[in-house]
Parts: sequence; structure tokens; C-alpha cells
Amino acid sequence: MMTNLLIYSEDGKTLIGVYDENLSDVKITQGVRKIGFRAFENCTSVTSIAIPETVEEIDDYAFAGCSSLQSIVIPNTVKSIGYKAFSGCVNLTMERYTRRMP
Repeated sequence: MMTNLLIYSEDGKTLIGVYDENLSDVKITQGVRKIGFRAFENCTSVTSIAIPETVEEIDDYAFAGCSSLQSIVIPNTVKSIGYKAFSGCVNLTMERYTRRMP
């Protein structure tokens, strides 16, 4: 399944890759639970990524080599970040957020 130039598993729960490596601002679809192995590897034009609260796992090398990636907010629902998931992301500022109840 492909949505907005991102490629998902048939059940829509795993983001497995990109159709166009020239993406800059990426918004991952709500309902995705896993960002797969090397999903964005060497997508050097990506500058920001929005990860929904449904994501629980970021696999190995998921964003490796995304040298233009500047910001990513990792929701508190992410329980596992794989080996070298952000290797080579030299311009990256990461934040984790916790949803606060009123």
C-alpha cells in the first residue's frame, strides 16, 4: 500500500519505505505501529518527520544517512529505537514528548 509517497505494509501497520527519496517534510499516517528497517535510509532531502502516537518501534537504520534531517519529535509511545536508527543524521535535534492529561 502506498500513501503520500510512503510505502506501507499491506495491513498498514509498518512503514517499509519511500517511493520518492526527494521528500522534505514527512508526515507518517496515524495507525502505523512500526517504522521499518532502513525505511528512510539515505533520504538526504528529508528535513522533518512527524511521527504519530501510534508508533511503538523504530527499527534498525530507519533514518540512517538522512543528513538533512533537522527535527523529529518522538512520541512517548515509542518503546524501542533500533541500532543506528539515526546514524549519520548530523543536523538532527530530537525531542521526546509525553502527552499530558488536563
